[in-house]
Amino acid sequence: MRPPSTIGLTVVLALSAAAPADVAQAPAACIAGLIPLERIVAGNPDDLFAGADCRQAAIRCGAFDRSIDFFKRLARKHPRSASVRLNLALAYVDKIPSAGDLRQALLGRDAIGELGRANEIAPTWIGHYTRGFIYLNYPRAFGGGPKAIAELERAVELGSLEAPRPHHARAWVALGDAHYWRLSDLGKAREIWTEGARRFPADAALRERLSKEGMPLRDAIRKTMNPDARVDTSLAELRAAQ
Repeated sequence: MRPPSTIGLTVVLALSAAAPADVAQAPAACIAGLIPLERIVAGNPDDLFAGADCRQAAIRCGAFDRSIDFFKRLARKHPRSASVRLNLALAYVDKIPSAGDLRQALLGRDAIGELGRANEIAPTWIGHYTRGFIYLNYPRAFGGGPKAIAELERAVELGSLEAPRPHHARAWVALGDAHYWRLSDLGKAREIWTEGARRFPADAALRERLSKEGMPLRDAIRKTMNPDARVDTSLAELRAAQ
C-alpha cells in the first residue's frame, strides 16, 4: 500500500473537519488513532481493505457517525469509486446494532442504496451478497423477499465465475434462507443448500441446515437474523482470498 500523497493529506483534513456526536464520547486517544487511517484512505480511496481497516478502528472507538460522515464526504469527492461506496454502505451496517428499531431500518435502507450504486459501477460478489443479506433481514412488511433472492442469486452467479472461496458459501446459505424464511418454500431451500454443500462440503452453516427440520431448523436460521448482533464487516475473508 503506497503512503498517502500530499494531495491525500489535504483531502483528509477537509474530510475530518466535522465532529459527529459520537466522537465526543470516544476516548481522545482512540479518535487520534483513527486520523492516520483516514489519511491513508483519503490518499487511496479505491483501496477497499484500507477502508475496511479504518471502519474497524471506528467500531472499536464507537465512532460510527464519524465513520459514516468520513465515507460520505469521500463519496462526494470520488462518486465513481465502487470501493468508497461499498465502505460507506458497510459503515451504515456497522452502526445498525447500536441503533434503535426505526434507525436500524433507515440505516439498512441507506446501506442498500450505496450498495446499489457500488454495483452499478462495478458488480461484485460482496456488493450483491451484502445487499441481499440486508433485504433478507428487513421486516416482512417491506417486501424484501424477492429482492433478497434476486441479489443473492446474482452473488451466487458472480461467485461461480471465480475460483471457489469459502466465503462464497454464504450466498448459498442466505439464498436458501430467503426461500425458506420469506417464501416458505422449504423444498427450494433444501435444493439450494444441497447444491451449496456439494460445492462447499466443509461449510458448517450449510451442513447445519441440511441436518435439521421443523423448529430446530427455524431456530438455526432465526439466530442469524438478529439486527442487534454485530456483523463481521472486516472483509478479512476477501483479503485472504487475494
